[in-house]
Amino acid sequence: MARIILTQIWAPLLLLVLTTSASAECAWVLWLTSYQMSGRKATAEVTQPAEAFATKAECVKAIEEHQELDARRKKQPETYYRCFPDTVDPRGPKGGK
Repeated sequence: MARIILTQIWAPLLLLVLTTSASAECAWVLWLTSYQMSGRKATAEVTQPAEAFATKAECVKAIEEHQELDARRKKQPETYYRCFPDTVDPRGPKGGK
């Protein structure tokens, strides 16, 4: 009886711990969203993946580098950068009914 209770408690707990640590190790994707402007109004929006990184910290650092480069070029903020886990697509669901 003790063996069954021990198995029913520890197996799910171990599975939860392993799943949590695996999800923490996912890749990160730097996404950029560009807007085509007509005056002060956005006429088109394109969101696309730019680069992939092993950690969120690397991805955030890349955002800072892109923003510094944009500032040096005196580029208007028509491009926005965001980091998401590789399992997330900020463009939303694809097709279907």
